[in-house]
Amino acid sequence: MMTLVSHHLPLNTMIIPAPTTLAARALVTIAVKVETWSMRRQTRQHLRDLPEHVLFDIGLTREQAKLESTKYFWRA
Repeated sequence: MMTLVSHHLPLNTMIIPAPTTLAARALVTIAVKVETWSMRRQTRQHLRDLPEHVLFDIGLTREQAKLESTKYFWRA
């Protein structure tokens, strides 16, 4: 029986079995990349809309938030 220690993983982490064929590995790699890009896009949209007091709480200025929110989704 396999035991997972999920309390060490980020909330958005999916646990999937390792693919065994080259095609399967490629598909998983693409799926992970697309999900990463989607999360970046959503996070940056939310960051753009945060009020000043929340930006202050997380240590960002409005200019820093605007700069981050205008990055393309494929840029880290």
